[in-house]
Amino acid sequence: MQITCNSPASLYKALHERMETVEGTRPKEKKINEYVQRSLILVTALAPVIGYDKASKIAHHGMDNDLTLKVAALQLGFVTEAEFDLIVDPRKMVRPYVGKRIIDVR
Repeated sequence: MQITCNSPASLYKALHERMETVEGTRPKEKKINEYVQRSLILVTALAPVIGYDKASKIAHHGMDNDLTLKVAALQLGFVTEAEFDLIVDPRKMVRPYVGKRIIDVR
């Protein structure tokens, strides 16, 4: 009987907390974009184009110097800004995608 009596109270509490914390919240798109741009995992899109060794150097350079992947890649000179923007597109990376098909291999 105690379980039956506590269940509605627990359910009410859970629903109330959900409404207090989830309902009406909006994603902070600027912050999300910042996190995406600082994600060094994006280097995987560069590997088929410039090779694993150069891609790895970019990731390490970015991590060691607290840089975005783009800044690290440009500082090392392995790709141009236009090439980077064409290859490293997180929206494309949520589906099967190989940057090598987009740009000539260096």
